[in-house]
Amino acid sequence: MAFFTDITDRISAMRDLVGECAEAEELPDRIESLADESVISVLREANEIVQAVEQMSLVASGVISRRSRREAGHSGLAQTHGHRNATSLIQDITGTSRADAVRQSRVGESLLDAEEETPSPGESPDGERPGDGADENAIHMDAAAPARWDEPLRTALFKRVISNQQHDAIRRGLGEPPTPEGAAEAVIHGFAAHHIDPFSEGGRTDIDRGILLCRFHHMEPHHGQWRILRDGTEEFRLRHRSGEEHELRPRAVLAYAWAGIDPPPKRFRPEAA
Repeated sequence: MAFFTDITDRISAMRDLVGECAEAEELPDRIESLADESVISVLREANEIVQAVEQMSLVASGVISRRSRREAGHSGLAQTHGHRNATSLIQDITGTSRADAVRQSRVGESLLDAEEETPSPGESPDGERPGDGADENAIHMDAAAPARWDEPLRTALFKRVISNQQHDAIRRGLGEPPTPEGAAEAVIHGFAAHHIDPFSEGGRTDIDRGILLCRFHHMEPHHGQWRILRDGTEEFRLRHRSGEEHELRPRAVLAYAWAGIDPPPKRFRPEAA
């Protein structure tokens, strides 16, 4: 279904349930008079609309952020509207806190496609101009674009599997993958968010009920003999169908750095910047 058609249909469904309201002040009495199942339907439709509109807001914030970068100077989008940066403009429009505006800008920009240089008029994408001696009958095959490392997260957000807060927390936790010099065309494989409680069976999408896995190991719990478990916020456990079980301990940075040697007292460690 088309994006805006879906929103329109959901608004129509809520109108059929609640009736036409002249003012928002009428909503409490209207909804309170509905049957239980109708109230649940109103909430479900309203939530879907909010999530769809939030996606539009995120993308718009990302575009504003990209067009308001420092290198744009006073001609930047936010700057031409009297703001120092995109965060200030987004905060002014949405009325959110600065932290929320920063996150909205960051998540929105991460959803945009990678920036590409636009060829000048009369120039082909590969930099050749007509008459440069290139074979006009030659077929130019564009190399397949490398997969985005965060594509699974991007897809999950657009499909409303995760919230923008979850997307931001996971993406910031991973950090931008390093790209070796001379390997600009190398494909950086992404990660997949694995649901401990199967999403197809109504599993929750909370951060503490998911774990990031590479594509290969993400397939193992789905098609292999292993399953990942977790009790509350305890350590993740890897269990085989045979009953064999292993605890998945997080990477201990200090323990690794000191190779099993107790770290020095805190007073000798430099203060965090």
